[in-house]
Amino acid sequence: MYLLTFSFIVLFAWILCEIVVIKKQTDKIYQNHVLFEISMPMWSICAQYCSRVQACKSINFIALNKTCQINYGEPGECNDELIESVGNSFAAASTFPKNLAGPCKGHDCKPNEVCMPKGTAYKCFPWFTPQFHENNFQRIFVACSGNHQSILDTWKYASLGLNIDFGKSCSNRHLRSTMIDKWDGSLIDQVKVELFRNGEPTVEINFDGRGSTSSDWFTKNRLRSNSFIDMNQQSVFNIFSMDGADTWGARHFFISNTYYNGGCPNDIAWMAVIDTSDSNVRACNYDRLPGKAYPYILYGPDQQLTKFEGSYAVADMMIISISMV
Repeated sequence: MYLLTFSFIVLFAWILCEIVVIKKQTDKIYQNHVLFEISMPMWSICAQYCSRVQACKSINFIALNKTCQINYGEPGECNDELIESVGNSFAAASTFPKNLAGPCKGHDCKPNEVCMPKGTAYKCFPWFTPQFHENNFQRIFVACSGNHQSILDTWKYASLGLNIDFGKSCSNRHLRSTMIDKWDGSLIDQVKVELFRNGEPTVEINFDGRGSTSSDWFTKNRLRSNSFIDMNQQSVFNIFSMDGADTWGARHFFISNTYYNGGCPNDIAWMAVIDTSDSNVRACNYDRLPGKAYPYILYGPDQQLTKFEGSYAVADMMIISISMV
């Protein structure tokens, strides 16, 4: 009965209204069409989740409580149900980039299932499988921009970081858990990298941590999901590495599309940590930010790839967390 009712509602919407393309709209939500809700840290991850659910036609993102609402329809010309909602946002699935679903593009999961990438393949799970609610992640590393300390060196060497404690700040030294040193052979399931600006999450990248070491989990092949709307395992990368590139500057935790190709103006990337105090090896303008001390945690604004020489955002903090099997 549920499936029959659902099909009728969608068909009714198509009969009455011609579906039109609607890009992300701020301060708007589409009412009376919510299929289910799930907690998500930001709207771009909500959109990616929607792209992997056949029944999802649009999303509402409720910013206050970080709720992703999956809608079974999207507005057409008769869009009276697209209403004002300050601080929240709406996006129609028909406007999403084709490759947003990653390996799940063209998946054959059932309408009541979500497709989840597993390497270059995928698996189908019911919407409400506990796996898709917030896992019990534990913070093991907290790094701050501007505290004159290398983020990569602190990750690698226990003597450089303060023991992690929620009551401590990383403004003077990065915070580091001894679990990093016990990583190899541990039953780690997922690794999550989060970037924050002004206390708000701006980037989230999730990796497959199973069978990984503390030095090899940050790779393209382990990418599970992320908040960038144009990054997945099928994207073109020339560097996706924790060690990154040191030839013209210490660029660590580096995820780039184009590098070493025509100089600084052509450097195109999603994320980089500028991680050295030596100004002699900072070749590009984005390696030397006026009035800011190193390290710099840079990322593409608007949840997408960017030319770092012309457009970038600076995160205040990077947090790395793990969940166990």
